[in-house]
Amino acid sequence: MAGTWESVSCLLCGRDDSTPLVEGPDRLHRLPGTFKFVRCRQCGLVYQNPRLTPATLADYYPDDYPPHRTGRRPTLWDRLDLSLAYAKRVYAIRRFRGGGRLLDVGCGAGGFLQAMAAAGWEVYGLEPSPRAAKAAAEASGAPIITARLEDADLPNEFFDLVTLWDVVEHLHDPRAGLKKAWGALRAGGLLVASTPDLDSPDRKIFRKYWFGYDLPRHLYIFNRKTLTILLDQIGFEVIKVAHFTAHYQVLAGSIRHLAAAVLSPDFGDLVYRVVYSPPLRLLAFPTVKLLTRLNIGPVMTVFARKA
Repeated sequence: MAGTWESVSCLLCGRDDSTPLVEGPDRLHRLPGTFKFVRCRQCGLVYQNPRLTPATLADYYPDDYPPHRTGRRPTLWDRLDLSLAYAKRVYAIRRFRGGGRLLDVGCGAGGFLQAMAAAGWEVYGLEPSPRAAKAAAEASGAPIITARLEDADLPNEFFDLVTLWDVVEHLHDPRAGLKKAWGALRAGGLLVASTPDLDSPDRKIFRKYWFGYDLPRHLYIFNRKTLTILLDQIGFEVIKVAHFTAHYQVLAGSIRHLAAAVLSPDFGDLVYRVVYSPPLRLLAFPTVKLLTRLNIGPVMTVFARKA
């Protein structure tokens, strides 16, 4: 798959002074190419460089990319799994804000929109994939803007809450995207953004096979320090950083990548199905609960207020 590449400087400090961190293929969909993350020597931000342009990178989001997947009949276990994931998000938000207008950026097929509508919110979505946007509109009945966040035409000071679940790491220009979110929020509005945490223990364990890298779709890997700096530059005040999502999903994905590399892709898929099976997930539940209480995990969720 031929592509068009671009070179970039550090998003945070503007320097072009980095050191290689990790290099690898597309381990999730096994599409062609080799990609690499570098770490800025000045501020520590991790980002892809060089990277694919937005038009070329779109080819790496196939129809079976998990957040965009539609048409597959979910099993009872799938429905329970998603219901629990959305319930945790709704509960976490309710501790800061009880209702109002929500914009869910990267809304996928609309599951979270449905959960928030059921909790009494007036919901809107933004999704760059036309196929997923159509599914989200049909599933939730919400207005869906089909655009990249950086390019979206959003109403000024209209929303009480903007959510970006596993989105900011995909943006070619996170600063421009988050500025859009800042402008769309009312004074005192809440931004909730989840993203893989560079400082998570499992990244250090699995190294280049860590599921959180997801080359080439993830263009940035933040930690608490670098994401806080970015949000502060835009005008957000970080009020909480929590690790309560995707513990087991990232672990299972990392094991799949490792098994696929050591033996074969088919073996990796088999191992993933076993590891992600309901019995093993139920056995791991107490450990996941403990890690959540200790605020340790592969994905951090930042709650920030428009200052």
